[in-house]
Amino acid sequence: MTKTNEFTPAQIKKIRKIIRDEIARHDKRLEREEKQYQQNLYEANAEVEMTARDWGDFRLNNETKRDVFETIADKYAGYDDELYEELLRKYDDALPDNMPVIPKAVGEILQSAHGQDNLLGVLETAKNGHKVSETLAWIIANQKTFARAWLDGYQVEE
Repeated sequence: MTKTNEFTPAQIKKIRKIIRDEIARHDKRLEREEKQYQQNLYEANAEVEMTARDWGDFRLNNETKRDVFETIADKYAGYDDELYEELLRKYDDALPDNMPVIPKAVGEILQSAHGQDNLLGVLETAKNGHKVSETLAWIIANQKTFARAWLDGYQVEE
């Protein structure tokens, strides 16, 4: 007979099988988790690539709109120097894409302040104008637009 704290060879065989089965289940679970992790990583990378492709590369560069236009004009005009120069001249004469739109009264102030070399002088001209309340209220409410109009030019509201 066996002692109570000893196992029979059949019991040891059964315990070993249970341990092997448990290790196999554990390995399969780890394998499934690794596959799921790799799938999630793949999907995340695919989403990042799609976002970068859809939205463009957000790295800063020093390329200007003028550089892009010159590249296109060069390809379009080919070896025709006259056409290339005409395209560049038209580009230079064109209005900017994002020119601020301002009320007529604000435009009149900017015109009357033409030649002044500082923004405070322009604001003094606005303060001394005949439509002080409406015009100054617009300037105060739209300071960035006003400053851009003074610096870059503007279009008058219709």
